[in-house]
Amino acid sequence: MFLREMPEPLLTQELYEPMKTIHGLEKIEKIKRARQLIGRLPSMNLELLKYVLRILTKVIANEETNKMSALNLSIVFGPNLIWSSTDSASLTTLNYINAFTFLLLTQPD
Repeated sequence: MFLREMPEPLLTQELYEPMKTIHGLEKIEKIKRARQLIGRLPSMNLELLKYVLRILTKVIANEETNKMSALNLSIVFGPNLIWSSTDSASLTTLNYINAFTFLLLTQPD
């Protein structure tokens, strides 16, 4: 709830459109572009993102017990990390957000 109640998303409005453009790229290029985008975050946002990802990585490590895979967590947390102030939450948009969040969860470096 904390992430969703922030006045601006953790991944910022500025990254929303660029985040959508990496969707169709090859995996290596996606990782490269995602790192570039994350590098544009304000320092406080970056630190909070790292903290959230560390926690979620621990949840993923216990997937056998809690049934929360990286995919499941990306579906739950993605819309709380980044959203648009102008676009409605369509299924296509949610796919972009969830795929980007999945990438962050599976490529944490």
